[in-house]
Formats: sequence, structure tokens, C-alpha cells
Amino acid sequence: MLAWRAGGRLLVGRERIALLEAVMEHKSITKASEITGFSYKTAWDAVNAINNLLPRPAFVTRTGGSHGGGAEVTDEGRRLILAFRRLEEKLGRISAAIAAEGLEHDQDLLFWGIGLKLSVRNALFCKIVKITRAPINIEVKLEVSQGLIITRS
Repeated sequence: MLAWRAGGRLLVGRERIALLEAVMEHKSITKASEITGFSYKTAWDAVNAINNLLPRPAFVTRTGGSHGGGAEVTDEGRRLILAFRRLEEKLGRISAAIAAEGLEHDQDLLFWGIGLKLSVRNALFCKIVKITRAPINIEVKLEVSQGLIITRS
């Protein structure tokens, strides 16, 4: 099962993506939790964990009142769902190909082991601001959010 973890904690997995998809469809955390089998509190904890993972919230709520409340998946949340589903599909195709054809060399197992140990916490949504060549390496400047630049050489 595809899941993104950090520090041993689940950040995003199939169940949490299904929860976001249910919120997107029903515009309600209550209805989404019922459909996905989460308790209401567990659903809120899951959504808050996802929001803390991303640079912008994946999920927002509107308070109740005379017009009623509601929940909405943001563009950031939609991008997360799409990225997760695409990765899940690609890993499924890779797994099917390996099952059908096998691996050519024992070294292929090492490659896949390394690939599956990548961490989502090292993934940043950012814009490349500048790339400067140097004699030995390069310097890359990334804008993580407005006014926040990370420089790496």
C-alpha cells in the first residue's frame, strides 16, 4: 500500500486520500467520515495532519449558522489527490511489469529498495528563482513562499 510517512508517522495514505475525495464530493467532514469509516475526530485529525504537511491547506471549513457550514478541498488538496493517485497508478504498473517479466539483475532490487525509501518531507512545492554555475557545483535558489528563499549549493 502506498503511504507517505515521516518520523514513523503516517502523513498521507490511501485512506486519507479517500477522505479528502469524500469531502470534495459531499462538502461535509461528517458525511465524508461516515462514508470512509473514520470517526469524526479521526477524520479531523487526519485532515489536520495533511494540512500541516503542505505549504497551503488542503482542506478548509466554513462555520455553521443560518446558511449552514461545510468543508471544501482546496486546489492544493486536489493537487495532492492527483499526485497520490498518479503515483499509485505508476507504482501499480511497475509492480505488474516486475511480476510479469521479473527483474533482470539482482542489482535491480537495490534500486527499487532505495526508490521506495524516499521521504515526502524532502519534497517542497517551490519555484526555482535562480541557478548559478560554479567551477565544481551549482547554486540553486528556491522560493518556497513569497519572500522565503532557500539557497543550496
